[in-house]
Amino acid sequence: MTMIDDAAVRAALHAVLADGPIPDTDIGRLGDFSFQPSPDRVHLRVSLIWERKAKTGTVLTEASGIWQVLAYAPEGTQVDAVESLALSVGLLYELHVDGPQLGNMVRITDVQTLTAVDGQDRPANDGTPGPRWVVVPLQVDFRLEMIPDGIA
Repeated sequence: MTMIDDAAVRAALHAVLADGPIPDTDIGRLGDFSFQPSPDRVHLRVSLIWERKAKTGTVLTEASGIWQVLAYAPEGTQVDAVESLALSVGLLYELHVDGPQLGNMVRITDVQTLTAVDGQDRPANDGTPGPRWVVVPLQVDFRLEMIPDGIA
């Protein structure tokens, strides 16, 4: 079976953010505790979620998933401002819906901005409560169809 390279998929999806309003230094992976954003700055956290990976024919491998982009802003930030930021990031992906593949493999099928929620980071080692955030999730649905090189 043709193996799906998670790192290549993640890189193709992440590359879209280079044209966005948030510098790469303020974009980290969800759950990566080495990513320590400043508690007074807006930042993004990203996550790759696979829904399906399957070999569907003798040579065809298909997969689908969600690229989740979470816009975080310090508690007290107007929700409308965070939603506006998330929408601007979403527009970067909208340009690719049913369009050319990202990284010659990833096809964006849908982009949705979800409802803002309150969030809080885990407590510090000394028990100090983690920073509180206004979080707006952005969901980018995608699919892949892979045929091994040399087969047409």
